[in-house]
This record gives sequence, structure tokens and C-alpha cells, in this order.
Amino acid sequence: MGLDYEIHYKGGKDNIVADALSRRQGGPAEESDQESYNGVHFITAVKPLWLSKVSKSCNGDDKITELLITLAIDSSSSPDYSYHQGIVRYKGRVYIGVTTELRRQLISYMHDSAVGGHSGNLGTYAGLKSYFFWPRIKREVEAYVQA
Repeated sequence: MGLDYEIHYKGGKDNIVADALSRRQGGPAEESDQESYNGVHFITAVKPLWLSKVSKSCNGDDKITELLITLAIDSSSSPDYSYHQGIVRYKGRVYIGVTTELRRQLISYMHDSAVGGHSGNLGTYAGLKSYFFWPRIKREVEAYVQA
């Protein structure tokens, strides 16, 4: 789960944001004010690639679809669940949808890498449980570790 991100180059007239940020505010009358202004203008948005995978994992998940409809109608109807910026959370933990490949990658990361250190069923489960949630997570961790 590194810091994967994408940089998209926009050149010329397509790069409107950079053009707007590089221009001085106001006209010649404000020129003296601009010399004393030391503000910084920037726009940045970093969205790790794994978050996109999490969002996609919920596609086709009937339980999540039903939950999102319920939350849209009345957000207090399911107090343990929340939805923000395309990510469903259960009690603050990121909800992983039905995509088994993403689940396997997360279990592998928590068990096989230096982070998890082959910490067995309970250690791997505890590490995952602190950040992620999906139904029957403990069974999937046990099956992976036993294999």
C-alpha cells in the first residue's frame, strides 16, 4: 500500500489551472501590493491507487448497493456505516467489497510482508481488522494462512 499516484501532463491551452495560478492578481494599479504579497497558490489532489480499487470492489456488491440507497434516504438509519468520497466505512474501517483479488492482496500484505511478519491467524486478522472490514474476514484470513 505505497503512495501510488498518477501525474497527468496538460500542455498549452489545456493547462488552464496552471495558467490561472501563475498570473498576478489584479492589474497595474495593484503592482506595488503584489510585491509585498508572499502568498502561495497551489492546487493538489492525491488519491492513492488502492483507494480506487476499494471503490471498484463495491461494484456489484448487492449489500453495499442496498446500504448506499438506505444511507442516501436517511444517513442515521445505519449509524455504523458511512459513505464519503466514494469509500464506504463500517465503524470507521474501510469496507472492502466482494472483489476477492483485493481481499487476497490485503491479506497477503498483512501476512507475507515485513509489516505482518508472518504473524499467524490472529496477528494478521488483528492488523487487517484495525483498518478494513468485510463479511467473514476472519475465515478468509484463516484460510489464507493455513494454505
